[in-house]
Amino acid sequence: MRILKFELLKLIKTPMFWVFMVLSLSLNIMVIVSESGWNREVNELSREIATSGEYTDSEIGNIYADYNASEIADSIIEAVPLNPTLERLMRDKYDRQQAVADEFAENGESYYIYAGGMTQHIHQLLFGQIMGLIMIEAGLLAALAVMYLIGYEKLNKTEFAVYSSKKGRCVIRNKYAAGLLFGAGGFVTIALSTFAVYFSVWDYSGFWKANVSSANNMFFDPIVGFRPLVTWESMTVAEYFARYLLIAFVLTLILAAFGGVIGLLLRNTYTAFIVFAASFLAMLAVGFVFADIGFYTGVYVATFNPAWLWLLRPHWFADMGMNTLFPWHETRGIIINAVIIMGLTTIIMKRFKRKDMV
Repeated sequence: MRILKFELLKLIKTPMFWVFMVLSLSLNIMVIVSESGWNREVNELSREIATSGEYTDSEIGNIYADYNASEIADSIIEAVPLNPTLERLMRDKYDRQQAVADEFAENGESYYIYAGGMTQHIHQLLFGQIMGLIMIEAGLLAALAVMYLIGYEKLNKTEFAVYSSKKGRCVIRNKYAAGLLFGAGGFVTIALSTFAVYFSVWDYSGFWKANVSSANNMFFDPIVGFRPLVTWESMTVAEYFARYLLIAFVLTLILAAFGGVIGLLLRNTYTAFIVFAASFLAMLAVGFVFADIGFYTGVYVATFNPAWLWLLRPHWFADMGMNTLFPWHETRGIIINAVIIMGLTTIIMKRFKRKDMV
């Protein structure tokens, strides 16, 4: 515990990390302010809904009454050359969505006002832009923290003195844990600071109890056009926000752990960070490359990697169109990545303890 506190103190005393957090918050505030020109109308609607307690409006219409998920599946299969197995999985996904849509039609989820005609913009701003920034900033901060501690001894030319004994090499576990803890704290700090500004500009008092799958919450699907965001189960905006934050937090820790694996392999903070950034971009690119060459099995495997989970963030907990094959893709992806990164970390740490310090 004493070593863990000592390693954490190194990070806390390093100005670079605080500068990074200040710059991150500054960027987030700039985005929030740049989008604040149309907040008056939205805030008035939110306060009106919160005051009246009327979260639904029957005049909106029940968009789920005649919702046809199989048509979406047909359109995707027509547009994307899937093999029989992938086609079956895609149809199974939309069969599942049809059952959900039927339930929504019966329960009247469509009637929720949410933010009225500005719902799409409000939802995209928070869960697309703002949360996207928070995740990438916190992920970079967390990964850099782990890589910094792992490479600290090499930077200060004390590597041989610390790691020359078996007991000394056990310090690496504390470095790894300290980096993860600092990364978790960084996520909380960046998120809370950003939300303090965001919710001072945007009043959500009348939105939290609305259903995310309101008929007003439409998004553009490049294959079938505009359609509602159909979550895999009924969720209020507050419930969606809480689940979203949990997935985002775990994804940040996964990125930090991934940075730690690279740091353990290279033991050079600067080189490790360059490799980490390049790896993240490569994970994004691989899906597009596979799509270009028509290797769609590879595409759907690639969408489970951390970079693609981040890219698909605006549609978490929904079907994600042609991009995925399974319900709850983001949840499955987080679990798969957590298992993989824990396995890799265990293997690399064992390798580190046996490797010569040269």
